[in-house]
Amino acid sequence: MLWLVLLETIQVMATIYMPSSVPNPKVYGENLYVSNPDGLLSDITVENINMMTQRLEQDLDVEMAVVVIGCYDTTKTDISNFAINLFNRWGIGHSEKNTGILVLLVSDTRDIRILTGAGMENVLTDEMCGKILDDNIPYIVEEGFDSGIMHIISDIVRILHSEPAISQLKQINRTAMMSPVIKYAGVIIVIVIITVTVAMLISKRRRRTRY
Repeated sequence: MLWLVLLETIQVMATIYMPSSVPNPKVYGENLYVSNPDGLLSDITVENINMMTQRLEQDLDVEMAVVVIGCYDTTKTDISNFAINLFNRWGIGHSEKNTGILVLLVSDTRDIRILTGAGMENVLTDEMCGKILDDNIPYIVEEGFDSGIMHIISDIVRILHSEPAISQLKQINRTAMMSPVIKYAGVIIVIVIITVTVAMLISKRRRRTRY
């Protein structure tokens, strides 16, 4: 099978990654979203994904990172912790919204994960992510990484551009915009309370000095 042929080729010369050693594409450009250090994806696929994910961020303010590597250090971590640590290390998605997405494929262990930020839990649910992977793993097995990853990214983008997802993302954006206002309003209230309290104390002291 094509998957096995690709796997045998990769195992000959493979870098063993930890989350700290996976190249972050943002180091090389703000409009880059794909980390493909082992060249498992073709240049044209990387270019197409970069265009799709850039448009996604421009349209919906959702940042998606795509990582395709040969192998990771299975003696020090598992795929779930690897994905979580990488997600947090890169700070995928805007911190005030938590709308980041990580698509991670590791060819050596045949692992593939879609990890989302907390803000995306009701937009791109675990059930949706599972279905996307179930539907598209056959493309990886039968046609290779380029086809499989492109189908996965296309499905995610399609779901996020649906009316229900757009509506939820707009609500997330509104909430994020209000958060600083609420925070600063709270600070102002605290300052006013402190100011009034200090003024009252000073006033009491002054009254005492009259006796």
